[in-house]
Amino acid sequence: MIIPGFGGFLLRRHAAVHNPRQCAFRPARKEIVFNPTLTYDDGLLAESYMEHYGMDFNEAQQAIRHDISALQATLADDGRLTLEGIGAFRRTDDGALLFDPASDATSAYAIGSYGLPLFYMPPLTPESAAPAFAAPATSPAAAPPVHTQPPHAVRERIPTALRVVGQTAAVAAAAVALYFSISTPVREVDNTSYTAGFVPSELLHDLSEKEQPTPPPTPRRSVGKSLRKNRGGDDLFHRHR
Repeated sequence: MIIPGFGGFLLRRHAAVHNPRQCAFRPARKEIVFNPTLTYDDGLLAESYMEHYGMDFNEAQQAIRHDISALQATLADDGRLTLEGIGAFRRTDDGALLFDPASDATSAYAIGSYGLPLFYMPPLTPESAAPAFAAPATSPAAAPPVHTQPPHAVRERIPTALRVVGQTAAVAAAAVALYFSISTPVREVDNTSYTAGFVPSELLHDLSEKEQPTPPPTPRRSVGKSLRKNRGGDDLFHRHR
């Protein structure tokens, strides 16, 4: 906002700040600053007068000039001028105009920070870790004795168990011997009875004769009989083929 012939007001944005020495946190805010070089008339103040007081533009311009003259007179007489909700003006010894923004004006215009004020929060001291629970040390005398030999009751049970195992083995050996002594001997099995039925019995007979050992030489009469017998067997073999 510019006051013609007096100066202009601006809003300067400030980010959130943390001061570790003071443990202070200042949220984001907007601060009102005054620039005395902005003296031209942009017409915004006249529009505000027209809307607020219901004036036309000329009446608004006359009212603005009257109010500016009153501000400068107060500042010249008192050396200080306070605008409620905005800040205070004061003149230095060399005639410079200074502006101090109001403390409540900073939070009022900081819409992004929702008007949060300055607050302090000291750092929290870390909690010390609880000491680990240590089990009480046991003396060597309290430890249970170690037996290098089995107790008396165990020594008595070991021979008894060995005797039971020996008796069981002896009874089993006697039972096996008795079974083989009274069992019926297996007779010699005729292999021809287990041969497939489709093989001719004459062929099996000839094969069994061939497996027999060759008899010693016989007289010619016996040889002839054997030849005739073999010839008959060959005829029988060829006939079955």
